[in-house]
Amino acid sequence: MSSNLNVVKQILAEVAGSPIRETGTIQLLKSVISNADKLGISWHLRPGETVEPDPTTGATRVRIDGSNTAIPAMSLIGQVPAGSRVMVMVTPPSGNHIIGCIDSYVGEWYQPDLINGYGTWAGHQPLSFRVLANPPRCVQVVGTFSTGFIAVGVAIAILPQRFLPVTAACFPCSGMINSSINKVPHMEVSSDTTVSLWNMQSGDNMTVNAIYPVDL
Repeated sequence: MSSNLNVVKQILAEVAGSPIRETGTIQLLKSVISNADKLGISWHLRPGETVEPDPTTGATRVRIDGSNTAIPAMSLIGQVPAGSRVMVMVTPPSGNHIIGCIDSYVGEWYQPDLINGYGTWAGHQPLSFRVLANPPRCVQVVGTFSTGFIAVGVAIAILPQRFLPVTAACFPCSGMINSSINKVPHMEVSSDTTVSLWNMQSGDNMTVNAIYPVDL
């Protein structure tokens, strides 16, 4: 105990000479880090994967690589979807903090190739998807594209697994309604990798901007 007390006194002495508050704070952090071993403070960076939140408390949980047990962890980067690869700062005896995502694709736009006569409207944002860190377990889709055939369940793209919902996700698109059907145009992302369009007229330019959950 006396040893730790002496270290604390040393830290306080180092900070006392700092002329302004900001400098004092920086000096405090540097001093704590430099004396971490003497104080018995240690931290380690460990890769892991987020799992479903605790069913009782809703707390974020992570399974550290090499372990079969999920541990609670406080995220310092906002909400992170289950199944994300993350870096965790482990500070014994009980501090676990998510400090970054390992998955390079989180937040990165993915542009699928369009098929069946559909294409990008020149000069406009192409049809694009990205996995969101917040809200968790969600995908954002945006873009403008030119329709080919009359859309009644026409497949226009194939998506990688990370964008697929448990059950089909549907959301409206802006554009010309197919007069023979007279129903609201919409896009559907199915669990089998297919993106399809419904109730759209051929030869029109369509716009979409939506967020859909992947765990429903």
